Amino acid sequence: MVEYFSGKLVLWLLSTNVINESEKEIYEFGLFQLVANFIQFLLMIVIGLFMDELPAMIAYMVSFTNLRKYAGGYHAETIGKCFLTSMVIPFVFIFFLKISYFSVTIEIFIWIIANIIIILLKLPTLKMGFAP
Repeated sequence: MVEYFSGKLVLWLLSTNVINESEKEIYEFGLFQLVANFIQFLLMIVIGLFMDELPAMIAYMVSFTNLRKYAGGYHAETIGKCFLTSMVIPFVFIFFLKISYFSVTIEIFIWIIANIIIILLKLPTLKMGFAP
């Protein structure tokens, strides 16, 4: 389904001369990633709403995006496995958050400290002007 929509969009871009044939593959990949990430984003919001934890889901998404950007991560064998993993992990996170014995204040404090650590660990490579 994602391939279908991104493929149609690339064909439209070609037909309107926005891109040329030599750029087709690059745009197919980029638009596929854009559409897939948008669907994933929407489903994570739905999970947050369904579990009545939208603020926690948004905090998770901000933190995980930051961590994933700098630390890399697991690469599944197929797109389906990647998508399933990407949906199960936030669901499990919210589930454990709901059964947690910590107060919200402690959870927010831990979240802030974790994000500061990620940023501080990334600073040396940012100062040198290159990214992993």
